[in-house]
Parts: sequence; C-alpha cells; structure tokens
Amino acid sequence: MTGRVVRLLVAAAVTALLAGCAGAPVQAGGVPAEPALPARPVELPLNGVDPCGLLTPAQLDAMKVPGRTASADPNADRFGSVGCSWGTAQLPPYGAPSIRLVTAQPIDYFDYMLDRKQVSDIDGFPTIRDNPQGRPEELCLLFVDIAQGQTLQVQYNKLYAEPGTINREQACAKARELGHAVIATLRAQQGK
Repeated sequence: MTGRVVRLLVAAAVTALLAGCAGAPVQAGGVPAEPALPARPVELPLNGVDPCGLLTPAQLDAMKVPGRTASADPNADRFGSVGCSWGTAQLPPYGAPSIRLVTAQPIDYFDYMLDRKQVSDIDGFPTIRDNPQGRPEELCLLFVDIAQGQTLQVQYNKLYAEPGTINREQACAKARELGHAVIATLRAQQGK
C-alpha cells in the first residue's frame, strides 16, 4: 500500500470512531457519562397533593394492607417533602408501603447520589431503583421521574414481618405495584 492509501484508511477509521462516539456524553477524565433518562409520558406535578390520598381503598385491598390507615409523615427530609405510610400487609410478603412526594428535587439528584442503581420505568415514567449496600434486604426504594424538578419516592419494607419472610426482589415487586397504584391515582386526580 502506498502512504496515501494508508493515510486515507487511517482517516476513515478515525472518522468512523469519532462518529460512533458523537452522541455519548463524557464526564471529566474522559469517563463516559450515564445516558440521560428517557422522557416521562406526561407531567404529574406533586404540589399540593395529599400523599395519604394517593391510595384508594380498592388499591389498599389489592395490596392486602389492613385497615386503610395512613400515617402522614410531613417534612421528614431536608427538602420539606411530605410522605405517608400504611400498615403492614396481612399476607406474604408482609411488608408496608410508603411514599414521599419530593417537590424540591428532580430525579437527576437521586440519579447522581445513588452509586448502585438500576434504571427501569413504571407506566412509562423513568424509575431508579436504589440498590444500597448495608441496607436491609427486605427493603426496596424506587425514585420515579414524575414531573419537571419533582420525584415520587415509593418504598416497600417488611417493617414488623418475621425475619426471612420477604426478600429484596419481593419488596421491589411490591414497590412497583405501589408505584403503579399511585401513578393511576395521580392521573385520575389530574385528568391525565
């Protein structure tokens, strides 16, 4: 091969390599950044929403939560978020649902803060699953990109269950069920 042909091949290879990397964001130090979360299907703002009104009696029955008793949890975090928790389910996996309406932090905050996570969606809303080391195996915490600058936090935890009656995957399945229910209620309340 002549020098000119080699230079053309090298230039073509470099161009192809650069074109393949064009869309990938890069962090400092040349480390590829995580891709942006997909867009949410609709905005479901949390301002002024009563967190304890986000599960209907039928939804609580479906989740086997007794008594439909909700406990408000106002301003329990540094962002002034409000939350609500319900009693422990009467049937396996014997966990308890709780939610928090984070109106002062977007999901990007939690995406950045959680170094061990999985990304999925609930009803099309991007969702981050916290996979913390050192936390109880019986707990699952999900962060849902619900509206611009706001995050719905859903959690399922064993609370008073006997040890070994629930594992992380069961807790996460119940947390996803909780997320579906809350999103359905928010859509109904907001006509979306």
